[in-house]
Amino acid sequence: MAMKNAFVLGLRALGLTGDTNGVSERDCNVPENFPNPLRAQQWLAEAVSYATAAANLETPIVIRLAHMTAACNWNCVAFQDDSALNALTEERPFLTGVPDTNKNSWSRALCLSQCYNSLREVTKFDVVNPILEEKWGLASQVGIRDDIVDCGADAACLQAIVEQSEFDPMVIGQVVAAEIQEFFDQDGWNSLGSLTFDPTTETAEKCTANCRPFADTTGYYPVNHPGPVKKRDKYN
Repeated sequence: MAMKNAFVLGLRALGLTGDTNGVSERDCNVPENFPNPLRAQQWLAEAVSYATAAANLETPIVIRLAHMTAACNWNCVAFQDDSALNALTEERPFLTGVPDTNKNSWSRALCLSQCYNSLREVTKFDVVNPILEEKWGLASQVGIRDDIVDCGADAACLQAIVEQSEFDPMVIGQVVAAEIQEFFDQDGWNSLGSLTFDPTTETAEKCTANCRPFADTTGYYPVNHPGPVKKRDKYN
């Protein structure tokens, strides 16, 4: 409950739980059951908040996931805006030619919804997809499309995919999610478990067996560790 209240208070502080003043008229491509964009963002935040609490995750992991979803929130604005900067690069997004019809709360909420669902394989927020499909009637894809993944960081390739979709906010949401996933895969947290600490060389080496996500790569050895004491001048 405390975590939910924190999300809700944060949303209120940002003015995201008020009435519909300032929200443009519903786009004709938005499903009838899709809520007001401000409510949509609030409900998604509450859903992932509950999912995080139910997963009993360690606090650092919770903070990392919060940063990922926050990047969805902001970059779905930045990619459909005339001046906002990319939260990850602190530069203007590469996407150009975005029509004015995309620069509204509805398009950004659709993008946000897809971004959350595209990151589900990373965040494990299984609560998102039922909300989008069953409650809101939104045809959303879990994960990221193969052609978007294949583009990697090739801006021209991603631009072509978005243009081919006629700047579909849901496709933009997948592009936003792909960039976020790539960024956080390389953020030094070893979230993929691709590295492990080698006590012989005292360096991080490629993991080849029994790899664990978020495994330590620094050789951390706590003080008062059970068993024989090993000198670790870096920490003891």
